Amino acid sequence: MGTFWISIFIGIASNLTTGVLLAIVFETLQRRRDLQRQLGELWLRATRASEAVNNSALRKDRGAEAYALWLSLQDEWLRARHSLNFALTDGQRKRVEETISAIYALHILNCDKSNRKFMKLYPLVRRQTPEADSTGGAEPAEPMETTNYVDFGTWAIENGQPEAKAQYEEFQKQRARLSLLIDNMLHFNPFAGPGVDADDDAQSLPDELARTWHFGYLFSRVWKWFFSELYYSLVRMFEKKRASSPSG
Repeated sequence: MGTFWISIFIGIASNLTTGVLLAIVFETLQRRRDLQRQLGELWLRATRASEAVNNSALRKDRGAEAYALWLSLQDEWLRARHSLNFALTDGQRKRVEETISAIYALHILNCDKSNRKFMKLYPLVRRQTPEADSTGGAEPAEPMETTNYVDFGTWAIENGQPEAKAQYEEFQKQRARLSLLIDNMLHFNPFAGPGVDADDDAQSLPDELARTWHFGYLFSRVWKWFFSELYYSLVRMFEKKRASSPSG
């Protein structure tokens, strides 16, 4: 008789374990699909906002379109942050936030009226004297003027303005630093297969996350999340029951 009940208990436990395992597997697959979709949406909005920032540097609307696209990106990040935090490390989350902030900082840098002179080309007129005729019969040729368009730094040096050249170099350093952060988010191939190995040195943040979020990595996190939710649900139910009891 005891063997009968033991076999029933083992059967129930086995079925329950199988059901829990299958539920965790399906939850892992669902989480992976949702994470990849949210990552792709962030990448798409970051790309649009960055392109608008670069294209609106000299527009008269002062980058209103770029700012609107950046707000859309920020809203998407705030909406998806809770779900993405499930699989993001602290360092990866910080890099995403730095990228979003860098797009806005570049937008402000480009739209500042005092910086607009750094993004234009300036005519530089040079006088050149043609080489003398080797025959010696012709009259000396008159000097010719040639006009080349150069960046602000070259123009400042040619016009004896070293302070302006230093300001231009500082402006370019700031843009390069922000662009480096942004490129880490934008250089992403959403069509790459999961088994394709990219160059680690040239890997963007989305590429890194797409490779990190494999089934084994997410399965262990879903497993911990499942039993954590189960444990705290039982604890809350016990505390609620104890608080509502007459003796409590």
